[in-house]
Amino acid sequence: MSDPFDINNATLRARLRAIHHKTLNQAVEMGKLRIITNYQTLNRRGCPIYHPWENILPLLGLIMLALLVLLLEGMLFGIGALILAMLIFVTIVRPVLAKRLQDRTVRYMLARVENWERLWHIGGVIIIRADRPSLGCVAPKGNWSAFVYEHLGDCAEKKVSEEEQAAEVVTSETPVVETPNPHPSPRERRTPRRR
Repeated sequence: MSDPFDINNATLRARLRAIHHKTLNQAVEMGKLRIITNYQTLNRRGCPIYHPWENILPLLGLIMLALLVLLLEGMLFGIGALILAMLIFVTIVRPVLAKRLQDRTVRYMLARVENWERLWHIGGVIIIRADRPSLGCVAPKGNWSAFVYEHLGDCAEKKVSEEEQAAEVVTSETPVVETPNPHPSPRERRTPRRR
C-alpha cells in the first residue's frame, strides 16, 4: 500500500491539478490571468482545436474571386486582384482567424483539466499575470501547476473569502433555535442541587 501523503501518489497529483485548474479558471474570470496562444503552433493537424475548413474556405474564396477577375478583365487586373486578395487575407482574415483560435483555445482549455494538459503538452500557450506581465509560464516546458501555486494563490483565497462572506450573510439571517439534546450525557441528566 502506498503512502497517501507521498507526492508521487497519482490520485493526489490529480487532485492538485484539478485544484490548480479551478484556481486558473477563477483567475481568468477575475481578469488576473491572460492566456496567450501561438497561431502557428496550434493551427495545425494533430491539435484538437484545429479546424481545416476555417483556414481553407476564406483563402479559397479570395483566390476564386481573383480568378474570376482574371477571366473577366484580363491578366493585369487578375494579377492585381490576386495580390489584393493575399493582402486582404494577411491583414484582415488571418487576424480574425487568430482571434477565433485564441477564443476557442481558452474555452477548450478551461473546460476540463485534461483538455488543459493536452494542449499544454502540444505547446503554443503562455499564461501570464495581467497585473505583472513579466510573470509567465510557457508551454510545454513550464510547470503550469507550480506557476498557479506560486503566483495565483491570492485568486483562490479571494474566491474562498467571498464564499465565506456569502455563507456568513446566510447564517446571520437564519434564526438560531436551540433544540434540546435528545441523548443527554449522564452529567446533563442530573438535576441541580438545592442549597
